[in-house]
Amino acid sequence: MSVEPLRMDLSKIAPDAYRHFLQLEGLIGQHVERKLLHLLKLRASQINGCAYCIAMHTDEALRDGEPTERLTLLDAWEESSLYSDKERAALAWIEEVTLIADTGASRESFEALKAHFSEEEIAWLTLAGVQINAWNRMAISSRAQYDRAMFAHAAPAANRAASFLIRARSFTSAVSQPCFALQRVCVRQRLSSVSLSPEVPYAISSILGIRSWPS
Repeated sequence: MSVEPLRMDLSKIAPDAYRHFLQLEGLIGQHVERKLLHLLKLRASQINGCAYCIAMHTDEALRDGEPTERLTLLDAWEESSLYSDKERAALAWIEEVTLIADTGASRESFEALKAHFSEEEIAWLTLAGVQINAWNRMAISSRAQYDRAMFAHAAPAANRAASFLIRARSFTSAVSQPCFALQRVCVRQRLSSVSLSPEVPYAISSILGIRSWPS
């Protein structure tokens, strides 16, 4: 049986909605440690059977230096000694959120988080679970297939825009928040003549560590 071709491209059909998903992704990325976030995304994607997201987050984790053994054993993390107590608590919670119809997001898993994460961190872990489950459902229902090359063109544009914003930040660092609004205006003007794919704003947010992308 052959793989069904792409049914729809949500980034093109509903670009405004898709952009907000990317903005939330950028926010989550600023609040959850990157290597942990890879594990959480990959585990939820395994449970949901999302080929696109399994491929994407395995690729990203490997490029960020995650050992192959930890990715291979992730499906059996409870039986492996390769994961810290903190990671195990987060993985248990992400499974509860992913399988919420069965688990109800149990009190036991929620309470176990408190030994390792603050209230705010638990909130962002929960949002990470909600977000990856949304991505899984979009990818599966649209029959998307991951190809690393599809993101390669975003890097040069993202890096150019990031370089500009870094310079703007250094110029206005002494003035703080009021001038950041001006920076956003400048960035919008700088990027208005550049054709950017939907993932570029998220890439820029990740590079700079900013918590949201200018709308």
